[in-house]
Amino acid sequence: MLRENEIWNMVPPEEKLELLAKSHVSGIYTCVILCAVCFTLAIAFKVQWLVWGSLCLSPLVFQSGAAKAWRGLKPKVLLEYLAARSVARRFAYAANAQGLDVELLFRGKVMELREGETPDLSEAIDSIEKNNREAIAWIGLLRDSIVAFKEGPGGGTLQFVSITDRRLEVSGKNSDKSTAEYSSKREVFVKFAKGFGKSASYRITSEYPVALNAFEKKLAIRLEAKRRAAAEAEAPRQVQSESSDEFGSRYDT
Repeated sequence: MLRENEIWNMVPPEEKLELLAKSHVSGIYTCVILCAVCFTLAIAFKVQWLVWGSLCLSPLVFQSGAAKAWRGLKPKVLLEYLAARSVARRFAYAANAQGLDVELLFRGKVMELREGETPDLSEAIDSIEKNNREAIAWIGLLRDSIVAFKEGPGGGTLQFVSITDRRLEVSGKNSDKSTAEYSSKREVFVKFAKGFGKSASYRITSEYPVALNAFEKKLAIRLEAKRRAAAEAEAPRQVQSESSDEFGSRYDT
């Protein structure tokens, strides 16, 4: 059974801080209203203790207002991530993925790069066409696949799905040419084979650089491990083939 903490751990740290900031804003707003009402009554009825009373009660009112806002924001986010997790698993299952455990899930923007189009050239596309090709999406990293989909009236609409094998390539850079590891201008490029000699390339950006950086690193580490495993598996075959050739050459007439 899926627990609340497991879903909450999927939420990027930046989004958690956003929720905390929103709840604090709500608490401050409640304090401002309290003080404004008390100050108005104090002036109207000339009761000085209302001013000091409102100031003394402000910390308690802030905590109450912030907690109430938090109780309303957190369940909503949990439900969004729970639904997105289910959709990601469904798309991965349709792609014949073996592992359906979701390791990372975050929101971002996905733009498809047309065949032969370089990342620098994509910047020259006019804004109308770019808006049609770029959309807010959910990006999920599962045990042996990656999924990107956007929300629609009828449910999730698949952007792309790919098994994390040797045919998948991942790279990243900062669009502002900086070397910051957690830059808000970070772009991750994913390329994979679609079959029949065709390939697909996508650019992924996000307002949550920590989540995007973790996605890039985890995916790169996974691909490197699979390449090493494949190379080690092929090594004995090459040795066996060389031995067979040598044995045959000695007895050739």
